[in-house]
Amino acid sequence: MDQLQEISKTIALTMGVAWASGMWLATAHPALFLVLFVLFGILLAWALPRLWHAIKIVFARVRAFFGGQTTAPPAAACRGPSEDNRPTV
Repeated sequence: MDQLQEISKTIALTMGVAWASGMWLATAHPALFLVLFVLFGILLAWALPRLWHAIKIVFARVRAFFGGQTTAPPAAACRGPSEDNRPTV
Protein backbone atom coordinates (compact mmCIF):
# COMPACT_ATOMS: atom_id res chain seq x y z
CA MET A 1 0.00 0.00 0.00
CA ASP A 2 1.24 3.46 -0.85
CA GLN A 3 2.41 5.52 2.13
CA LEU A 4 0.18 8.45 1.19
CA GLN A 5 -2.87 6.18 1.14
CA GLU A 6 -1.92 4.85 4.56
CA ILE A 7 -1.68 8.38 5.95
CA SER A 8 -4.99 9.29 4.33
CA LYS A 9 -6.74 6.31 5.90
CA THR A 10 -5.25 7.13 9.30
CA ILE A 11 -6.45 10.74 9.07
CA ALA A 12 -9.93 9.65 8.00
CA LEU A 13 -10.15 7.17 10.87
CA THR A 14 -8.96 9.79 13.36
CA MET A 15 -11.54 12.30 12.11
CA GLY A 16 -14.30 9.71 12.35
CA VAL A 17 -13.37 8.80 15.91
CA ALA A 18 -13.11 12.48 16.91
CA TRP A 19 -16.51 13.27 15.37
CA ALA A 20 -18.21 10.27 17.00
CA SER A 21 -16.61 11.03 20.37
CA GLY A 22 -17.65 14.68 20.14
CA MET A 23 -21.23 13.79 19.27
CA TRP A 24 -21.43 11.28 22.10
CA LEU A 25 -19.97 13.80 24.56
CA ALA A 26 -22.36 16.52 23.38
CA THR A 27 -25.40 14.31 23.89
CA ALA A 28 -24.34 12.41 27.02
CA HIS A 29 -22.56 15.24 28.88
CA PRO A 30 -23.49 18.59 27.32
CA ALA A 31 -22.04 20.72 30.13
CA LEU A 32 -18.62 19.05 29.84
CA PHE A 33 -18.77 19.38 26.06
CA LEU A 34 -19.52 23.10 26.37
CA VAL A 35 -16.63 23.63 28.79
CA LEU A 36 -14.21 21.78 26.51
CA PHE A 37 -15.53 23.66 23.48
CA VAL A 38 -14.95 27.03 25.18
CA LEU A 39 -11.46 25.96 26.27
CA PHE A 40 -10.70 24.92 22.70
CA GLY A 41 -11.90 28.33 21.47
CA ILE A 42 -9.64 30.11 23.96
CA LEU A 43 -6.69 27.96 22.92
CA LEU A 44 -7.43 28.68 19.27
CA ALA A 45 -7.68 32.44 19.88
CA TRP A 46 -4.31 32.30 21.65
CA ALA A 47 -2.55 30.14 19.05
CA LEU A 48 -3.79 31.54 15.73
CA PRO A 49 -2.03 34.93 15.92
CA ARG A 50 1.23 33.22 16.83
CA LEU A 51 0.90 30.71 14.01
CA TRP A 52 0.02 33.45 11.53
CA HIS A 53 3.05 35.45 12.62
CA ALA A 54 5.31 32.40 12.16
CA ILE A 55 3.86 31.67 8.71
CA LYS A 56 4.47 35.27 7.62
CA ILE A 57 8.09 35.05 8.77
CA VAL A 58 8.63 31.77 6.90
CA PHE A 59 7.21 33.21 3.67
CA ALA A 60 9.32 36.35 4.05
CA ARG A 61 12.46 34.25 4.46
CA VAL A 62 11.57 32.07 1.47
CA ARG A 63 10.95 35.21 -0.60
CA ALA A 64 14.30 36.62 0.55
CA PHE A 65 16.04 33.35 -0.32
CA PHE A 66 14.70 33.46 -3.86
CA GLY A 67 15.75 37.06 -4.39
CA GLY A 68 12.73 39.06 -3.32
CA GLN A 69 14.69 41.00 -0.71
CA THR A 70 18.27 40.81 0.39
CA THR A 71 17.30 40.05 3.99
CA ALA A 72 14.18 38.91 5.75
CA PRO A 73 12.22 41.73 7.39
CA PRO A 74 12.44 42.07 11.14
CA ALA A 75 9.78 40.38 13.19
CA ALA A 76 8.17 43.74 14.02
CA ALA A 77 7.43 44.31 10.32
CA CYS A 78 5.20 41.23 10.28
CA ARG A 79 2.93 42.58 12.98
CA GLY A 80 0.18 45.09 12.59
CA PRO A 81 0.51 48.63 13.84
CA SER A 82 0.96 48.96 17.56
CA GLU A 83 -0.01 51.83 19.81
CA ASP A 84 3.53 53.21 19.68
CA ASN A 85 3.42 53.53 15.88
CA ARG A 86 0.18 55.47 15.73
CA PRO A 87 0.46 58.93 14.18
CA THR A 88 -0.04 61.77 16.59
CA VAL A 89 -2.51 64.52 15.82
